Amino acid sequence: MENLAHALAGLLVAEAAIVWRARRERPEPTTRFARLALLTSALSNNVPDADLLYVGITGGKLGYLLHHRGHTHTVAVGVLLGALVSAAVIAWARWRGSSLDRTDRAWLLTLGAFGPVVHVGMDAWNVYGVHPFWPIHSGWMYGDAVFIVEPLLWTAAIPPLWFLGRSRGWRLALAALLTLGVALPWLVPDAVPLPARIALLAMAVFTAGLAWRTSAGGRVAVGLVAFAAVPATFLGASSMARRLSIASLHAAFPSAATHDIALTSLSANPLCWYALAVQTTPAGELAVRASTHTLLPQLMPVSSCPRRADTTTAPLRPVEAADDVATRWEGQYLAPLERLEALATNHCEIAALMRFLRVPFYVDKGATIVVGDLRFDREVALGFGEIEVEAHPARCPKYVPGWTPPRADILRTRD
Repeated sequence: MENLAHALAGLLVAEAAIVWRARRERPEPTTRFARLALLTSALSNNVPDADLLYVGITGGKLGYLLHHRGHTHTVAVGVLLGALVSAAVIAWARWRGSSLDRTDRAWLLTLGAFGPVVHVGMDAWNVYGVHPFWPIHSGWMYGDAVFIVEPLLWTAAIPPLWFLGRSRGWRLALAALLTLGVALPWLVPDAVPLPARIALLAMAVFTAGLAWRTSAGGRVAVGLVAFAAVPATFLGASSMARRLSIASLHAAFPSAATHDIALTSLSANPLCWYALAVQTTPAGELAVRASTHTLLPQLMPVSSCPRRADTTTAPLRPVEAADDVATRWEGQYLAPLERLEALATNHCEIAALMRFLRVPFYVDKGATIVVGDLRFDREVALGFGEIEVEAHPARCPKYVPGWTPPRADILRTRD
């Protein structure tokens, strides 16, 4: 998820801690402690993205793909980083002359350690994936539910936080963010259908109305419940979209084996879904079939769902299957699976990249080879999910993490 959503989650958790402490401890927590708690939680909910500081140890896009959402996005390392954030905030407060008692410090350390856990959990909602249980388990986990930028989370969290605000400047900042979240989709109507834009506005009005005439505890509850309802809705819709995709694939390609379906939702829209099915054919081909599905064609026909990019780095060809009211085929990529296995076995850069690729494709260009992931292929030029490497590399990449290749299942079918 993007960093604003992570910060909002951290602020809601901190407000919950402040309310909990106020009800069970005397004297009640001070305004100074409340501000430190909000700062600690917001920062610790973003600290796992510190991996961007060291992606260069491997170099280039390969380093980014292998190390982003890497070790800092694990429970083991994340909790340690969160505790360091808490320690830094406590040290900064002392330097500013603030006196913190043992209870203050304990709460701040708890919020700091908890923040990265929330961060990794939120990142697990989408198609990019995480591997939170390293070093016990190095495999990727994918939620395939919430788009990486989901303004519904903003409209769920910001109104209750506004009513909980302790200063005029903070309220003005929150109001500006809420306005941006509600207004921006109206500036890109082709990307966000009208029902989704209305849903954003309705969520903002609904949470603001509930938070208006209630206590601090009620406002925290409204924010947490509304925030949690967003991924719950998308996770349920994702399950429905997966069943629809499986049924469409089985009807159109009964002889192909389906290994994985990567699903992507649209912002503020749990009805439209992009699906990338990773299949193998009896002829020994890797087949990636792209489709768009709508869960309620009566309300939102598939023609109302935005199309995937018409031009991609991967050479897509038409799908030999008919569209219907709920499914639109977007294209397919076909290539010999044996060649992919040879590249993954004999080419050290591609072998390293396979530790990230969930929906792989390759394009032989003679002296070079383009390898990438169709999840992020939306232009002819090389995007962040594709690299071009020499057919015979002069050297191998360094510091390759030991993530389990997502497509190890396909490679084993050729043993």
